[in-house]
Parts: sequence; C-alpha cells; structure tokens
Amino acid sequence: MSKVYFGGLGIAAFFALCVAGAPSKGIQQKAGLTVKQDAAQVVLRWNGAVEAPMLERFKEAFEQLEDDERPILISLNSPGGFVEHGRAIMSLIHQQSRNHTINTIVEAGNSCASMCVPIYLVGETRMAHPAAKFMFHEASFRAPIPSMYYKAVVNKVTDQLFDDDIGGRSVDGKWLTHMRERVRGRDVWLTGRQLMDQGSGVVDKLM
Repeated sequence: MSKVYFGGLGIAAFFALCVAGAPSKGIQQKAGLTVKQDAAQVVLRWNGAVEAPMLERFKEAFEQLEDDERPILISLNSPGGFVEHGRAIMSLIHQQSRNHTINTIVEAGNSCASMCVPIYLVGETRMAHPAAKFMFHEASFRAPIPSMYYKAVVNKVTDQLFDDDIGGRSVDGKWLTHMRERVRGRDVWLTGRQLMDQGSGVVDKLM
C-alpha cells in the first residue's frame, strides 16, 4: 500500500513513501506506547503502525531511561508501516543498545507484520509466543508507479528490504532467499513456532 513518483529521481528517493506492508485488520487495540517497570526490567509495549508518532514516543521513553541500568524489553504489536520511519527507529534502538540490553518480543495474541519485523530483529534476544504471528511481503507504495516500471521498482525495493533490513541479523541465508521467493505477489504469515521449526533465525526463543 505504498507509493512512489517517477520523474528523474532514483529509487532511493522513493523510500520516504515506501510502505513495507498493508495494515493488518487483526490489530484492533488502541495505538500508542505503554511503559511497565519492575525491579528486573523495563517493558516498552508498542501497539500500532510504524509511523509517527512511534519514533518520538520511543525517543521520549529512552530519554527517561538514560541512567537506568535495567534491561529493556520492547514488545511489538504492529501491522507495519513506512520503511524510513522504521529505519529511524532501528537506528535509535541500535544507538541505545550501547548503554542498555534491549530485547524484543511478540506476545500471545499479537502480530508483527511487514516493517515491524526488521525492528523486531534489532533485539539482542528475540522472543515470541508460539502462536504470535509474523508477516512478510513485498514493498508497496503510496503513489502510483507507471505500469512499465512497477515490477522492476517493487523487486528492487523489496530486494533491498530483505538484504539490508532483514538479512544480516542472524537470519538464515537460505531461509531468507526462500522467503523472498515466497512473498512475490502475496503475504506470507508464519507463527513464532513455525519460524523456529523452519530454522529461520528470526526468533531466538519461544515464551
């Protein structure tokens, strides 16, 4: 569900409008970030799309935790969203991981679709409920692409998403190549259990 304008601009210029996934109707809870703290850790739960104000809410939370030595657990429930917004959040988590142990989880009844997956993969330890749902698919755009260019642009952008945003984070290379083929023209949903059973490397531990 993303879009791009052609007109002498390179493909890279379209990433600001690139959406890694269409919203999932299964995510109905109120959007936003909630913070839960106990003696052992801080849990940051995000429910909603990968778009504003997600980045700002996480920045505010990390600022409050600047001098906190407890591990941070990021719990995700998201239909995906904008590639560049997701990449900014990934960069923020990478930066904060210099001072904090940051793990990620998709809990029971929750989903991590599309651009949510690369954010999930930033976690030092990646956990999931066996029935938690993950979705992979091709990039889409919020502006029309001339039909003569459409397939080439979608393939190029999706290849970069798989190579740069999903690959290289302990994800199994053969599994990733197979998944890249499976998503051509379709959404692929897998549970945490299936990802573990397939040896994907996406999920480290079932909860």
